[in-house]
Amino acid sequence: MGVQTQSALIAAVLLTVMIINLISPRRRTAQRKTFMGLLFGLTAYNIAFVGLNVSEASGLWRTLMQLSGLATAILAQRFFDRFLEQRDPLMWKVIPGATTLGVVILFLGLGSTRVVSVLIAVYVFIVVGHCIWQLYERYQQLKDQEEGLEEGPEEQRLLYLFIGGAGTLFFMALDLVAQLGVPVPTLGHILLTGYMYLWMQIIQRSRLLDLNEMLGRVLTLTVQAMVLSLIYTGLVVWVGERYGLFVFNTVVATMVLVLLFEPLQRVLESQASRLLFQEKYRFEQRIQRLKASLSQTVDVDDMVERVTRALKAARRIKHVAVYLTEIEGKGYFRARSEGGAGVDRIDLVGDQDFVQALRRAPEGLTRELLEREIEDLDFEGNQKNHPVAADRARLAGVLSTLSELGGNMCFPLLYGERLSGFLVVDAERAREAFSSEEIQRWGDLAAQMTIVIENSALVEQIKERERLSALGQMAAGLAHEIRNPLGAIKGAAQVLDPAALDEDEQVCVEVILEEVERLNVVVSQFLDYARPYRGALTPTDINRVISRVSRLVQADEISDGVTVELGLDPELPPILGDADQLKQVLLNLARNACEAMPEGGRLIFTTHLVFEEAPRAPGESRQRVEIRVEDEGVGLPEGAREQLFMPFFTTRAGGTGLGLAISQRIIQQHGGAIGCRPRPGGGTLFTLRLPLADDTHALTGEFQRRRGLGNLTPPPGKAIP
Repeated sequence: MGVQTQSALIAAVLLTVMIINLISPRRRTAQRKTFMGLLFGLTAYNIAFVGLNVSEASGLWRTLMQLSGLATAILAQRFFDRFLEQRDPLMWKVIPGATTLGVVILFLGLGSTRVVSVLIAVYVFIVVGHCIWQLYERYQQLKDQEEGLEEGPEEQRLLYLFIGGAGTLFFMALDLVAQLGVPVPTLGHILLTGYMYLWMQIIQRSRLLDLNEMLGRVLTLTVQAMVLSLIYTGLVVWVGERYGLFVFNTVVATMVLVLLFEPLQRVLESQASRLLFQEKYRFEQRIQRLKASLSQTVDVDDMVERVTRALKAARRIKHVAVYLTEIEGKGYFRARSEGGAGVDRIDLVGDQDFVQALRRAPEGLTRELLEREIEDLDFEGNQKNHPVAADRARLAGVLSTLSELGGNMCFPLLYGERLSGFLVVDAERAREAFSSEEIQRWGDLAAQMTIVIENSALVEQIKERERLSALGQMAAGLAHEIRNPLGAIKGAAQVLDPAALDEDEQVCVEVILEEVERLNVVVSQFLDYARPYRGALTPTDINRVISRVSRLVQADEISDGVTVELGLDPELPPILGDADQLKQVLLNLARNACEAMPEGGRLIFTTHLVFEEAPRAPGESRQRVEIRVEDEGVGLPEGAREQLFMPFFTTRAGGTGLGLAISQRIIQQHGGAIGCRPRPGGGTLFTLRLPLADDTHALTGEFQRRRGLGNLTPPPGKAIP
């Protein structure tokens, strides 16, 4: 098997791989089917060529090669017309007619003559040459339209394709000359495969800059392969005739290659990028320096200023802006911008399509990508009559918002599912301003900016916690200091002899004693709220606690006219809890319920098991004990639920506003949650959820029981499951 035959075999294999690669593409472009047809024709030609040179049935393989050549001619014409979006009426008549004539001649058995073979080869070359010349004509048309301006990506792409096609056609012609016995290089099959691979990249990615990077990467790998081959060959040849050292030196050579592969690849890629793509190299260096500087800051304003100034200084960028989420969470405002102009803010509702598109595209949005997706939707709708109007309108809205922002690229500052903001960039070129690798660097920069925002938020939370802790310690000390003079005031008032006072003075003394006692209660409750939990959580029968609370409520004079009903699950497993503190919570809820029913009513306690999603393992559920305390009272005032558990907020005259805040703190220290909502039919429903005694995953830390789920109070219109 000669070199040319081996080349044809390799070409057939690689073309088949390309066909497989195109079967299920991410993007279904208009040229995909016609290009796959061209690949099928070329694959059949190479297979027939191999069969002609290795098989004894040369006549059959020659006929198959001639038929595949004729098919390739008409398939090439169809593909190029589809790609250039033009149709030459004359060629659409001449080429099918000539192809049909050639097929008839072959079926008449005249294909074995040299004249017919030469005529078919000349015909195929003329058709393919005409297709390649169409690329140059389109290039000239676009260049004339630019009127002397700098060539755009489309013109450069057409020029590359024309030069590559002309060179491939030349070497294919040399392959035919080699068949006549003339000693010339036989590179046509391999170059044709490489040219088809170039076309496949254009059809799948439609990016000129990516093609430049691909060519640079091929050059880098070629140099790397040559260097490693020389090293390997030198180590093995050095053995000479000492065959005992052959295995040893082979192993050593392999180890050297493994150790040198990655370092050599990095060096070659860096040097190739510096020499061949200087603009890209400078951009990557700028991004790296910017990321390094951002890693040393936690101030968002400083981060925004550094990013906008550094990027605006880049030659390829006209406008850069950073948008951050508003405090109210209703939209995103422009924190800072350099160059150009754009809207000051976007609304979370009005620009919902744009925000959702950013959430779904962590790699970023580009005008080029959006326009291409719209083109694909148009093509798919025309081909299959699909209803694409809604999707097209959505993409058009996203593209319109991007234009309003004054950029052609936008990168989200995304942390999990939370969109903290986005980076808008307007480059010098409207299309293909940056390659895919450079766009990835933009995404890396956006990720670093997100880290700064999150770190800043964490620092602020730590400062706030320290401030609140200091205020809590100060308030607790202040409360203790208040109790001392309160005791003195109370004692002094009690020392006064009522007989020596007139009626008005006695009333004043009684007021003093009542208000001192009331203030002492407030201070005591505040200390209970501020004091850290010191109890012990043990397996507790919550039904037994509720039964004790119900007896205390029934014995209290405040419950006149109130009927206590129990609906307790007898199979309820024990919970982890402090019985005394849980009794305090339930008794507080019960007394509030009784006060809300001055005319009497039902106070209902129920318990049962519920399942809820585990916060640390989404998709997994765990069991909780749910306690419900219901009353038939007047209910809560409008807007009170959002502030119900805040300290010192109360809806009851004479109340301290600390009872529910203390109750919530106790439940959270138990690793549980408490919530409130209106009861169907009137009244209020409090819901408590507590972990089971064997739920070891619900609680972690020095005192695990203190980690709670927060407040179960749902926003208006929502319900607790």
